[in-house]
Amino acid sequence: MKAYQHALIQPLRRVYYSDGSWTQKDDLCGWSYVCFHVPAGQEVLGVQHLISEDYGRVRIQTHGSHPVLHPQMDEDRRPRLPVTQLSNNTAELNAIIMVLHDILTHIEDLHGIPIIICYDSMYARATINHEAEAHVNPSLVEYGYELLTKINKLRRQHATNLILNRAPRDHIEAQRILFWKVPTHSGIFGNEYADLRSKQGAIGLEGFQGSLNQSPLTPLDMENLISCLPSTGER
Repeated sequence: MKAYQHALIQPLRRVYYSDGSWTQKDDLCGWSYVCFHVPAGQEVLGVQHLISEDYGRVRIQTHGSHPVLHPQMDEDRRPRLPVTQLSNNTAELNAIIMVLHDILTHIEDLHGIPIIICYDSMYARATINHEAEAHVNPSLVEYGYELLTKINKLRRQHATNLILNRAPRDHIEAQRILFWKVPTHSGIFGNEYADLRSKQGAIGLEGFQGSLNQSPLTPLDMENLISCLPSTGER
């Protein structure tokens, strides 16, 4: 709890919402994440600056080298993840893993900034943290775990340097990657937005947008933004 309390009072926080979608009838999987900066004085779930988003389809990939040590990249520079079976859990896992990949890509710019990953799948969070056994796709889970371990190691090293330089304790606490469970379909904008993007990813729509640097989004802005997203025909 102390790490969360420190994160909430920092001058800037990076908040990700991850989500996955699976249609059993067509066996289609999609993943997505949206990323916000939340300045000081603003609630994590309130008005936010949307800075990036990414989404796409989850595909079966059973070959290739070890993704962490020797990652293979698609044409769009996304890692090819070891997926052997599609499911809702697979989609949720992919979403969190793509968040971790984005964090690692920008790790040097994120030292000292609290990072919160909002998720709605206990299975995905627990397996990636090795708190539960994976039912399927063990290589995918292991990739996520090793990615998270690598990120935490780099941020701990930075925290060690802060300790040597007598940095305030709250700066050190801010190095942890925090996971925050959010209820599904509860009207939280980031979660609802990610849900729609994951459904679009499942039907083959893909897209990355970075450095959006939008003005703060009000609740009405958020509602209008969601209403403008192309429909997938799902409810």
